[in-house]
Parts: sequence; C-alpha cells; structure tokens
Amino acid sequence: MRALVAVVVLSLTLGACTRGTDEPDRTPATSAPTTTAASAGCGSVPDDVTGATRDVTRRITVDSTLRQYIVHVPTGYDGSRPLPVVYLFHGLGSSAAEVATYASFPTAADDRDFILVSPQATGTPSTWDVLTPASTAGSDAAFWLELTKSLGDEWCVDDDRQYAAGMSNGSAVVFAMACSGDFPFKAYGGVAATFYDDAACSDAPPASVVYFHGTGDEVVPFDGGETPLFPVRSVDAVMADWAKHDGCATKPRTTEVASDVELERWRDCDDSARLETYVIDDGGHTWPGADFEVPVLGKTTSSIDATDLMVEFFGLGD
Repeated sequence: MRALVAVVVLSLTLGACTRGTDEPDRTPATSAPTTTAASAGCGSVPDDVTGATRDVTRRITVDSTLRQYIVHVPTGYDGSRPLPVVYLFHGLGSSAAEVATYASFPTAADDRDFILVSPQATGTPSTWDVLTPASTAGSDAAFWLELTKSLGDEWCVDDDRQYAAGMSNGSAVVFAMACSGDFPFKAYGGVAATFYDDAACSDAPPASVVYFHGTGDEVVPFDGGETPLFPVRSVDAVMADWAKHDGCATKPRTTEVASDVELERWRDCDDSARLETYVIDDGGHTWPGADFEVPVLGKTTSSIDATDLMVEFFGLGD
C-alpha cells in the first residue's frame, strides 16, 4: 500500500514542473533513414491545431470501448512532411498529460521535430494491463495497436520511424510491446519497470531498448520483489534475458557516465539491435533528469536526462 500511495503522490504533483537547463552527456545518435514513408494524414492540419494550440485530445473506439490519447505536434507543424512519432505511456495512477510534463517530452518534440502521442489508461487508479495480448478484444494492447495503425489517418506520420517510451507501469507496457512483436516500433525506452517472459517473447524479433533504473527504487525494486501490481524479477535478470533474446554478447560493457550513473551496453546483437541500461546509484522511482523531486519516491538524479538520452537512442537528435 505504501508503494501505491507513493505512485499516486507523484501523479498529484506533476502540474508545476519545468525542464532544467543543464545538458548531460549523450549517447551517439543513430542515422535517420534515407527514405520516408508518408501517411494518409499528410497535406492537411486539423482545425483545432493552431500556432498557440499544439496539444489536442483525441478519442478512438476500439472493440466498442472509447479510449483517449493526447497528441502534441512540434512548433510549426503544417502537415507537409512526415514526422517521426514517439508514444509515451504513463505509470500507475498517473495520466497522459502528467507523464508528458514530468518527462518534458513536449519540449523535446519541439526541439527535435517529432510528434508526441500520450495514451490514457483506464481504471481507478489508472492502470495498464501488460499481460493480455492485442488479439483479445477490448484489451489495452488492442488499443495500442489500433492507435499505431490509425494515427496516420489524421497526422503526417513517418510510418518507418515510430518509437515507444514509458515510466513505471508505462515502461512495462514498452517491454510488453517489444515482447509481442506486433507493434511497428523501431526502438523502445523505459524507466523503472521491466518485463520479459520466455513463452510470450520467444517469437518476437530482436528489439532495441534503452532502459533506466535506480538501485534505491522502493516501488519497483532494482533487485526484484513485490510491486503495486505484481512481483518482478531483478533488473539484471530481465536485461540478461533480453540480451539473450537479442542474440547479444554474453556480458555487457560497463562504463561510468557520471559519479552516480553506470551504463551497461551489450554488443554484437542480432539484426543490429542495441541494448543499454543506465543504472542510477541510489536512484528512486523517478525519471532521471526531471526538474523536481518527490521525496517519498526517492532520489532523482540530475547527472543524466532520460528524455534526451532516449531521443538520441531513437536517432532523433539534433
């Protein structure tokens, strides 16, 4: 119960956060593709998108259930050219708007020229179901999959450059999507929750993942244990499974990127997949680089910025 309260406390304190100005070290960006797959939504701009209004709420009916998401388009969006898309998933008890603010992803979208989509979970507290597959009518996964298929009907989307990111329960979503192999994402980024299941993931292709977790996280323990939703294994065990799944070299190369942060990077993965884990010493159940702290959730490092590092990992850097 204490862990659940901590997560809900985070959702109640996100409204006033702003991004810091310190720039952390960044991982090298990947090259953008030389060809662009344009979607049907190119060539027009929705009437409710103006110079001052670039965050709009949309609803979609999936299997007779009405679902909701927020779209943020970058400054100057005119629908004339296909843009990459990042889907950002919130945590337990949070919301689509809160996670975007907390992680400063709209700022990154403006700076790096991509569309940000933040889906909204249902329930009280709001919760994502990461175990039920997209083939099950009415499942969260069915909503995610339909959203990726239909988004380009209204927005000018580069279908070949779609990515997924998430925090906590939303991070588990990201891993579950990589595990299923049903989704069009080229890379994934997660903070503070992992997922891997041999039976469910065995048929999925290698996945490129960048992941962040603090050793002092008491909501989703780094070394495994109970969480507000279900027991989890240790970060090391789950990432080792992903390395095996991706066909990477047995052990990662570890480098110190800051006094409180180590980067574990696996090499020689199949299909050019990339796998990286940032381990934050004594870090809490928090988003690295967030501009404010919630003491009940533990320490927030300012040595790195998870948003910047994810964007670079996705190949959306300057």
